[in-house]
Amino acid sequence: MTDRSKRVRIRRELSEGESGLDEIAVDEPETDETPRRGAAPTMAQRASSSPRATSSAERTDYRPYIRPVLYVVAAIIAAFAFFGMGKFMYTMGNDMSTMTRAVAQMGQDVGSMARDMRTMTSRMDVMANSMVQGQAGMSADFARVREGVEYMAVQIKTMAGDMGAMSEDMHALNVNIDTMNRSMATMNGSMATMTGSMGRMGYDINKFTRPESIMLPFLR
Repeated sequence: MTDRSKRVRIRRELSEGESGLDEIAVDEPETDETPRRGAAPTMAQRASSSPRATSSAERTDYRPYIRPVLYVVAAIIAAFAFFGMGKFMYTMGNDMSTMTRAVAQMGQDVGSMARDMRTMTSRMDVMANSMVQGQAGMSADFARVREGVEYMAVQIKTMAGDMGAMSEDMHALNVNIDTMNRSMATMNGSMATMTGSMGRMGYDINKFTRPESIMLPFLR
């Protein structure tokens, strides 16, 4: 391998940042590390003295710690993920249990509501039958009430006619009473006249029973 190909390979590996000093040392043939006076430095000396090689070596010092750190971080993330998943599953289990109890209670409520609806249906059936029977009875009662009202209307009409006739009779009675009052007044006058006539007749009779009084009027 020539010096040119070795130089190109060293530059390529250093530019990519993947090869270290060990690889450069392997490619370099074993020579005396002490440079000659006036001689140019070797490729290994250039590589060891370059800042890129120094930074690459520093990075390789932290490389063994990167993978365990990543494992620890991944383990922590996985632990948090498992904890969150477990908590989620526990919460979901509690929610599912609560929902199951709620659904069971809802089933019981629906059963109770169905029983109530059946009871209400039976009662409504009884009420409907009672209304039918009551309607038939009420129809008969209303028919009798209608007949009674019609009879009462006839009786009231008859009573109204009777009260009209009675008012006419009362008017005739009033007329007769007035006539009787006038007749009584006339009779009273006649009685008074008769009383006066009887008084005069008694006086005359008294005179006839005492003839001396007639013949001798001064002897009274």
